[in-house]
Amino acid sequence: MKKYFVSFCESTHVVLKSVVIVFVMSVLCISKAQSIEKTVTVDNFTSTAGDMDSYVSYSTAIEQSSTNPRVLNGNIRLYKKSGTSKEGNGNSITITSQPNVSILSVSYTINMDYSCNYLYSLDGQDKTAAKVTKNPILIKTNGATSVLLQNANADKYLEIISLTVVYDLHNGKTDTSLSWSNTVFTAKLGEENIFPTLQTTPSILVGVIYKSSDESVATINADGEITLLASGTTEITAQYPEDETYNSSSAKYVLTVLLKDNPVIFYESFDGCNGKGGNDGVWSGISTTVNAVCDVDGWTLSSDVKGMCQCVKSGTSSSGGVAKTPQLSFEGDAVLLFSAGAWKGDAGKLKLSMNNGTIFSTSSGASSVSLELQQSNWTRYFFPIHSSSLSSTISFDGGKTSNNRFFLDEVKIARGHIRNLSGSYGTVCLPYSVAAGDYKGAKFYELKGFPSLTETDVLLFEEVESLEAGVPYLYVADERRLILAYSGTAVKEATSLNGMYGSLEKYAFADDVAYREYDYLIVKSDGVLRAASAKSGVNANCAFIKLSEVPVCGEQLAKERTIAISLDDDTAIRDVDFCGSEAELCIKVDGRVSKLKRGINILRSCDGRVVKKITSK
Repeated sequence: MKKYFVSFCESTHVVLKSVVIVFVMSVLCISKAQSIEKTVTVDNFTSTAGDMDSYVSYSTAIEQSSTNPRVLNGNIRLYKKSGTSKEGNGNSITITSQPNVSILSVSYTINMDYSCNYLYSLDGQDKTAAKVTKNPILIKTNGATSVLLQNANADKYLEIISLTVVYDLHNGKTDTSLSWSNTVFTAKLGEENIFPTLQTTPSILVGVIYKSSDESVATINADGEITLLASGTTEITAQYPEDETYNSSSAKYVLTVLLKDNPVIFYESFDGCNGKGGNDGVWSGISTTVNAVCDVDGWTLSSDVKGMCQCVKSGTSSSGGVAKTPQLSFEGDAVLLFSAGAWKGDAGKLKLSMNNGTIFSTSSGASSVSLELQQSNWTRYFFPIHSSSLSSTISFDGGKTSNNRFFLDEVKIARGHIRNLSGSYGTVCLPYSVAAGDYKGAKFYELKGFPSLTETDVLLFEEVESLEAGVPYLYVADERRLILAYSGTAVKEATSLNGMYGSLEKYAFADDVAYREYDYLIVKSDGVLRAASAKSGVNANCAFIKLSEVPVCGEQLAKERTIAISLDDDTAIRDVDFCGSEAELCIKVDGRVSKLKRGINILRSCDGRVVKKITSK
């Protein structure tokens, strides 16, 4: 039976007579109840039965098989029939709708490596046999309320990767829609931001509910007003709940909050891609593609760039494909970071190019760089870059060569620190923090102290994964150039840690009223840790050690992440040994010493060698 609802229209006549009232009733606006088409998708199954939404659900059955359907890696497996029957009718899955809901179509994306035949039935009618020719399997249901799909393979399972149902909701209520003016928005703390606006249909809707997924980053009140609290990312959602007149609807956008002086210029995670294959540093040979989803609007992607599991794959067996960033609104120097890898067995050729800019793979730099990617493995790449225009872009191009597919993830551009290294050791102190993995060229260590009260000729350093802003570190170089990408908030002053002092500006010891020659150590360009002189100093973003403030370690240090540095024999870094909390002296001193003086003591060991021992006592 058709349902109607009634709404009153304005009348230009107001006469209180019964005959006229009958006339007014005759001009009421009569509107037909809405019939709303909706689509719902499940692409990561957590159980063999569940609600897709409040109107459609799915459930699996054993049917003629002896094995229960199972969920594996987010997919549903419908097993074959037991025994040797060629009919092969096994597990099934049934889509069921609620009252007042008609199913218009059902489509299944399946693993083509394992399945080719199936049966389907609408509303319990006789089953129809079909053969898989392409993905997805599409079944037009003509308004059915239940749709069954069954494995019809005698020797294979049918693996469902995703399930999409299109249905018609005819519950006599008016449909609604919500949409934000932007799907992605970046705001800065401490600045005036014009946030995305919400459009509603019908426009008279009241009672929209707002929510922020991470209220430590930003909150949104009942009027839709946003308050920024910290840097990070959150989803802002608007929802209109179903009531007696209207159907429910919702909309959301991704809000990224940056600090006002945040040095991160551009960041793309591709985390919205929900296909399968090679993500988070664990390479996977599974290849199930979906449309690519980008955090940042404006990417130019060739048609063969597809979404994997929180990353993208570019190219096919006949070409490599290309992904180009949006316009990068900055000028000057920065650091480009990205993760990439080649498809197993493919060439792995990648051309990295920058228009209106320079990429420095060598000291001179160029507009493009050719790379050979590792097969079946993620590699993190670092390049200093220079942008000469606010409209520069960066392209990742696999070319038109066949079998040259590549994966791309975690693209970041940030201000940073670049230093050519002349020795194996050095110090560093930066105004911005550096996240774990956002550096290349060295390992970094923080000073922990002397091993014991009697072992003050050895300093212990423990390795760190990330660098804090303004904190001094020792580095041990493994390449000839140091590349660090900044993140977080800048600091105005450097700090000290266990007697190691950082310096953001050039520091001259002659200007230090507390300076004493025996008390200060610096790392010279030849990789030697030496006592400073009044004429010495350290450059900006470097550090020095004040021995009188170095403590004795009162903790266990991880052996494989600790280095011990001897101060004996011309106070040079000669031997670096891995050690635990009990470090052995690099040079043992024999004989009687009544008392060591504060500063540098010249001693003779039992084997005749001369030893210089520094003490702050």
